Amino acid sequence: MYIFAGTYRKKPIETPKGSITRPTTGQVREAVFNICQNDISEARFLDLFAGSGAMGLEALSRGASRATFVENDRNAIQCIQNNIRNFSVETKTRLFPNDVFLVLQRLEKQKETFDVIYADPPFTKDENGTLTQKLIQAIEKGDFLTEMGRFFIESSQKEAPQPSLFFLKDTRRYGCVFLHQYIRRESNG
Repeated sequence: MYIFAGTYRKKPIETPKGSITRPTTGQVREAVFNICQNDISEARFLDLFAGSGAMGLEALSRGASRATFVENDRNAIQCIQNNIRNFSVETKTRLFPNDVFLVLQRLEKQKETFDVIYADPPFTKDENGTLTQKLIQAIEKGDFLTEMGRFFIESSQKEAPQPSLFFLKDTRRYGCVFLHQYIRRESNG
């Protein structure tokens, strides 16, 4: 696995050993950045269920100002730490080695916001879509997405939840993965 474009183009990315994490495919990663290519420069990027950190590293390579990684698998955390070191991006990154929902509560208290949020929750724990729904509700509750922000979530389900704060812009299929793209609804004031 390697970076597709930008400052770190073709730089290899270390991936976690084992089958606990499911890496985002290159096709999905490239699609996400093609969609938000005009929004990534100087963006604050949140990578949830980060795995290797490939999404956040790709964002930094393409000009994002900061990447925040959230992951709770020990092997994946070590992998992200190694990648951050190998890319020499320590000053542009934060890693929260904890449960996504606990970290979101902490970030909510700090009133953190992000321009692009990417989530790749485990499909095995989301058979009926409840993890996806819970995650979308947590993102809405925390009011994490900036006015023109985008929120992407990978899912094994074609049907996407319809939140109130976000608008489902589209759903695209890549093999057995569905990529849902949400944008923040315009405020009325």
